[in-house]
Amino acid sequence: MSSTEFAGGDFERATEKKDILESSSKTSVTMSDDDFESVSVHRRAVSSGETSLTGSGDEERAVSDTEIPKVQKTKELASQVKGPSSNELETECEKARIQAAKDELAENKSEEYVSVDSEGFEDILSGGDLWKKTIKEGSGERGAASQWAEIRVKDLNDPNEEITEVQFPLGFHYILDAWELAVQLMLPGEICIIKSTPRFVDGRTDSKELLHKYEIELTNLEMIEHALQLNIKALDIITKELEDGQEFHGSKLNLLISASHYYWRLQNYIEGMRIIREGLAIAPTNEKLLYKQSQFHFMKKEYKECASILKQLIAMGIESEAIDEELRKTEIGVKEQLEKEKQVYKRMLGALGKPPRKEQQEKNNAFSPTRRYLYMAGT
Repeated sequence: MSSTEFAGGDFERATEKKDILESSSKTSVTMSDDDFESVSVHRRAVSSGETSLTGSGDEERAVSDTEIPKVQKTKELASQVKGPSSNELETECEKARIQAAKDELAENKSEEYVSVDSEGFEDILSGGDLWKKTIKEGSGERGAASQWAEIRVKDLNDPNEEITEVQFPLGFHYILDAWELAVQLMLPGEICIIKSTPRFVDGRTDSKELLHKYEIELTNLEMIEHALQLNIKALDIITKELEDGQEFHGSKLNLLISASHYYWRLQNYIEGMRIIREGLAIAPTNEKLLYKQSQFHFMKKEYKECASILKQLIAMGIESEAIDEELRKTEIGVKEQLEKEKQVYKRMLGALGKPPRKEQQEKNNAFSPTRRYLYMAGT
């Protein structure tokens, strides 16, 4: 019988030298006819080192030469699957979980997770109602709820449509759902094209056709609420700690101007107008506060008050294209309101009948029974 057969046939493949050298009871074994190096094999009492199924430890026993490869294999398996008393298995599982998460993030744009059509649009909601294709990559981080986003939108269905610039806080549904859902997935500076069914544009669910197509550019993201809190804290310090010193009026006025801007961004009319009144008490002709006050009036569709303030700014000698544009929009708003009032009056008069004066005149001119008799008699 050869030495290889003596070792059970797998001696060379499954046994390392370090596991069979340095024994106290040495037996010389020739590994093969091609290997002239003699190694020493020691017989020793071994245990798997693991708790048995009954809870007791394995009994140590002398292992034969033919069992050496099996012992080595058992040790390798034991190092991979530890018993309840070891945390090695948990560590390995955690490493595997982290690696799996990294692999998932790396593959999150694959077709397995996101459907992509022939034009390169991704089905971002997995329902076929909203598709997005990035044509220019952005940088930074995605926006979160309450962050103020500034976007430029072009309706690709209408080539004559002008680009619309919109400012809005994320998460409050102030704009079309299709726009907001896409913006939440965009990075600052990114430009994308979206296709949407009517569901996320006008709310209709009777069509699955992608009738609406827009190009959206996310130009800016701001943390308005965080900035406002810092601003209010600074105002409190000036108001409480420094009282009403004249030397701090300039700093307080600048903080009030900033706060009015933040409240306008957050569409908070009541707090914004309160801040503006406080600022105008310090500087009644401050052009920034007056302009912001006109914007708050425009927000509430108080067009007459808005136009009055804008005309005041122009009378003060302030020349600005923004003011001229705001005044043009305001005058259009005034005309629309007057037209609506006329329509309301017409509906009211139609419901109540003819005006009393006209009705009385017709009654006076009408033939009474006496006048009709005299007329028929020729008198």
